[in-house]
Amino acid sequence: MDRQSPLFLAFPIGYWFGVRIRISWLFPLLAVVFWFRFGFSLGSLLFGILIGSVLIHELFHVFGARMTGGSGDDILLWPLGGLATVRTAPNLRSELVTTGAGPFANLLLCLATLPVVHAAGLLGSAANLVTIPYAEMPNNVLQGTLVLVFSLNWKLMWLNLLPAYPLDGGRILQALVATRTDAESAWTLCHRIGIITGVVLAFGGLIFDEVWLVMLGFLIVTLGIQEFYMSQLVERFDDSFMGYDFSQGYTSLERSASDPQSRPPRKGLLQRWKQKRAEERRLRDERERAETVQKLDELLDKVHREGMDSLSPAEKRFLRQASERFRSQDGAQQ
Repeated sequence: MDRQSPLFLAFPIGYWFGVRIRISWLFPLLAVVFWFRFGFSLGSLLFGILIGSVLIHELFHVFGARMTGGSGDDILLWPLGGLATVRTAPNLRSELVTTGAGPFANLLLCLATLPVVHAAGLLGSAANLVTIPYAEMPNNVLQGTLVLVFSLNWKLMWLNLLPAYPLDGGRILQALVATRTDAESAWTLCHRIGIITGVVLAFGGLIFDEVWLVMLGFLIVTLGIQEFYMSQLVERFDDSFMGYDFSQGYTSLERSASDPQSRPPRKGLLQRWKQKRAEERRLRDERERAETVQKLDELLDKVHREGMDSLSPAEKRFLRQASERFRSQDGAQQ
């Protein structure tokens, strides 16, 4: 999905471990759903626990990518969860570790709170994958909070392991299937499984009167259909991708830019803040460009060795987007 669409408009709230954290402008909708379903006090508590758990989940994705030679520098929190912008190293281990790190974070939170849940005698209800044990909460506020932490993270772990794109389980399944067949067949099979899973979740939410299941199922089905649609659009492009022949490389598209003119020092607080933000943006753009160049090298090498048919729809889409980016830069500098 295009991160520039209105659904992904967000405002930054800070940096953790070198990762920019952003919150979607639609985020208050999630709080409203919780307040409507559980009341203001319990809904606010559940909302806070969920956000903290999702943030930790996404940070572990970033850590997993960094540990295996990849990178990650951005997390978006929006009404249906979190989205971490990570780039894995070009190998199966990096992809599996990066993807599996998120559910592993939820498992760690469950293990940390398990003794309290067991002592409260609520392990059975807290481990229920559909309902939240708010009616059986102990009087002790801390104990009750830890029970909810276990319950939500237990659900998040298994939910993310479902074999449905864009959940972690769907990405893991696709990576594993791709080791036994070609990338195109793996992508098609896993996305069909994902759409079926989304339909089952939506109907399950209607049966059990769980709005969040309906919303999640609808999201999975929508994203799955959109991915199929985008793959059909990609197939319409020939090997030159928007008029550029990548068989000869992409360095011919680059033009050297002149050094920016030095500006006089600015002493105002607002000016210094703007200058700092501009420098951070420049460094981030340079880093993203270097990563794009590296991935292009890898894909071009793959095309040279195995041909264009070896690329998955996502890889073809990446080449098309990279071509459009270079074309826009080329036109802007002429």
